[in-house]
Amino acid sequence: MAKVTYACIDCGKERTAYEYAFTKPRDEYRCGSCARKHIIGSEHSTTTRVCIDCGKTRTAPPSRFTTPVGQYRCKSCAAKFIKPKHPIVYKCVDCGKEKISTKSFLNHCADGVYRCKQCDGKRRIKRVTYTCIDCGKKHTAAPHKFTQPPESYRCQTCATSKWMKENSKQINESRGFDGSSREIVTYKCIECGKKRTAMRKSFNKSEEEYICRDCFSKNQANLPERIEMLIKRNKGMSLNPAWVKNHKLAMEKLSKDSTWIENNKVATLKSHGSEAWAINHKIGIERRSQNPDFIKNLHVGIIKRSQNPQWSINVKIAGKKLINNPSWKAYIESRPENTMYKESLLIGVTGQGFWYGHPILHDDKMIYCELWRDVNKRVHAFFDNKCCVCGAPETTRSHVGHHVFYVKNACCWKSEDGIYYTNLNVKTHSQNDYCIGENPNYFVILCQSCHGKTNGTFENRKMWADYFKNMIDEKYNGKCYLTKEEYQEYKLNK
Repeated sequence: MAKVTYACIDCGKERTAYEYAFTKPRDEYRCGSCARKHIIGSEHSTTTRVCIDCGKTRTAPPSRFTTPVGQYRCKSCAAKFIKPKHPIVYKCVDCGKEKISTKSFLNHCADGVYRCKQCDGKRRIKRVTYTCIDCGKKHTAAPHKFTQPPESYRCQTCATSKWMKENSKQINESRGFDGSSREIVTYKCIECGKKRTAMRKSFNKSEEEYICRDCFSKNQANLPERIEMLIKRNKGMSLNPAWVKNHKLAMEKLSKDSTWIENNKVATLKSHGSEAWAINHKIGIERRSQNPDFIKNLHVGIIKRSQNPQWSINVKIAGKKLINNPSWKAYIESRPENTMYKESLLIGVTGQGFWYGHPILHDDKMIYCELWRDVNKRVHAFFDNKCCVCGAPETTRSHVGHHVFYVKNACCWKSEDGIYYTNLNVKTHSQNDYCIGENPNYFVILCQSCHGKTNGTFENRKMWADYFKNMIDEKYNGKCYLTKEEYQEYKLNK
C-alpha cells in the first residue's frame, strides 16, 4: 500500500502516512493542534485562570478547576489560605522550628515529641565511635551495628586473631593437622618485634628469620638495584613534557595551600632531626659529588645565576634576612672548631669574614677606621678592579678590599715605637706573634672565592700575609693604592 500526504487546511502543515491512518477526507484534514483549537466547548478545550493572591496563571481544561473564575487560587496559596481546625503550634525539641497543625498530628510523632524532618533524620542516622581495646583502632557506625559493649569492643582483625589463638589447637585437631603447613602459628619480627598470627604455610621463612613487610620494604629501599630503578624512573618522568607540566601545576596549587605549607614545615623539621635523615643526606651528597652530570649542571646553573642581576639582588636581600635571624647567629658562634667553614658561611652571606668585632655578629658596630671607605676605592683603582690572586675582573659581584695583616683599622693605626705587631686576628695567638714592620698599610683586592681562601688558621693567614707583602714590595715597590690626585685623574680618564 502506498503512502499519501495530507496538508492541514488551517496551518498548511503536511503529514505523510498510509491512507487508512487518516480519519477525514483530504479537504477536511486538520493537524492535531489545529483540531484541538477548532473543537471549542468540548472536553479537550482549555482555559486560563489567574490566582487572586500571587497572580500565577494556570492553563488546563475547564473540568480541572473546582472554583469559580473570581475565586481561583493556586496550590501554594490555597494551602496557606485553608486554616486547620483547632490550630496548634508545635515546636521542634532540637532546633526550635515551629509548625502549625491539628491536635491529632502529635499521634504521628515518635515518643509523642515533635521533631522536624531534618532533625528526625539526623537522629535516626546518628553514629557512635568505638575503640578497639587491643590495637586502638577506631570504628564509627550506627549503634545497632556493634554487637559488643564499648568496654570490650575489638575490631575484626583483633577479634579474629584472638579467636584463632584461643582455638588453634582445636582447629588443628579437627582438621587433622599436627605440625603441618596449615597449622596456625605466631611469628615475631626479628627487627621491630611486631607479631603476626597466620597459617604456617603463609610464612616464607622460619621463625628465627622472619621479617615483617614494613622492615622488608625499608631494607629493599637501600639496595643498589632498587636505587638504580628509581633513578631511571625519575629520569623518564623528567623527560616527559606532560608530566613536567602537570607537576608544575600541582606544585603551584600546593604552594597556595596554607595547610600544606604548615604540614610540610612540620614534616621537614621532624625528618631533619632524625638520625636516618642525616645518614641518607650524607649518602646522597657523596653520590651527587661522584655524578659528573650533576657537577656539570651545577656549574652551568651557578654561571647563569651569576649573570642575572636580579639574582644578586635577591641574594643580598636574603642575606640581610638571614643575618637578622638570632638562631643563625647562634649557629655561627657554636662552630669554633671549624674556622674555614665559618668563614665560608659569613663570606657567602655578608661578603665579610669572621674577625674580632664583626659588624654582623657584634651589635652592628663597624670596626673599620674612618679613612677606609676612601682608601678602599683607591685600592680598587690601583689594581684596576682585578683579583690579585686569579686576575678575575669584577662582574655583577664586586671584589673585596682585603687587609693583608687582618687589621681593620690599619689606616689609622699608630705605634709608639714605630714597629707594628699583630696576631692576624686569631684569638688563640698573642698580639706579638707576627711582626709587620714599619708600615701596616698593605691592601689588595680579592674575588669572593679567593677571599675565602685567605682566612682560617694562623698558619694559613701567615702564609697569605707574607705572599701579599712580598708581591707588593717586589712588583709595586711597596705601593698598593693611588693617592687622591692620582685617583681623580683615574676617574677622569676612565
